[in-house]
Amino acid sequence: MNEVLELPNGFACVFDWFDGKGLHDLSEICRGIDKETDPRSGYYRYRHLPLQKRLRSLRTLFDFLLYVEERGFVAVDFYDGSILYDFGSDTTKICDIDLYRPKPLYNHMGPDFWGTKRLKAPEEYILGAEIDSRTNVFTLGALILHLFGAYTHADIQNMYRESASNPVRGRDGPWMGHSTTSSAGRWNPIRPIVIHRCAHLERHFGRLLF
Repeated sequence: MNEVLELPNGFACVFDWFDGKGLHDLSEICRGIDKETDPRSGYYRYRHLPLQKRLRSLRTLFDFLLYVEERGFVAVDFYDGSILYDFGSDTTKICDIDLYRPKPLYNHMGPDFWGTKRLKAPEEYILGAEIDSRTNVFTLGALILHLFGAYTHADIQNMYRESASNPVRGRDGPWMGHSTTSSAGRWNPIRPIVIHRCAHLERHFGRLLF
C-alpha cells in the first residue's frame, strides 16, 4: 500500500498497479466472454495453466487466509472474483477484501449473507450462525475444487439450484456439500491434496466442518 487518503465519507487506499486478470471478471462477462469456455477469459487461462503453476498460486491463497486469521479477521465473500493472476510473471494477488470483518462475526442476513452459492458454507445461510475459521476453510476448499476439479457448466448451474432449494445440506454431505465427481462420473483428483492441506490448516484455523 502506498497511501491512505481520508475522504469526507470514508477513505481510499492507493496500491501499486498490478497487471493481472481476474478469475471472475464481470467486465469480460459483460462483453460476452464465457468464463468457462472462452480462451480469452482469465478463469479459462488459469484452469489451463500447468499444475505446478496453479499449486504455487494456491500457496498464495493459503498464506493470505492464514494472515487474515492471524490478524483476527474473517474473510467474507471470498471467491474466484477475489483472485488476480498475472500470466506474464505468474504472480497471484488478492483483491476485494472490503467486507472482511473482525471476530467474532455472526450471520445477520440469513440466506442472503454475502457470497456466491457455489462456495458458501452452511452457516452462511443461517441467521445468527457464527462465521469463523471453519467457514474460510470450507470456502477455500470449495474454490479449490472449482479451480482444479472437473466440474462442467451443468454441474455449476446445478449447485446454484441445489443451494437455493436446500442451502444447509453441506453439513451432511461427504465433502464440502458438493459431490467430488463431475456429471461425467470422473473422480476429482484434487480431493486428497485438499484434504492434506486442510489437515495442515487445522493447526491454524481450528476445528473443520468435516
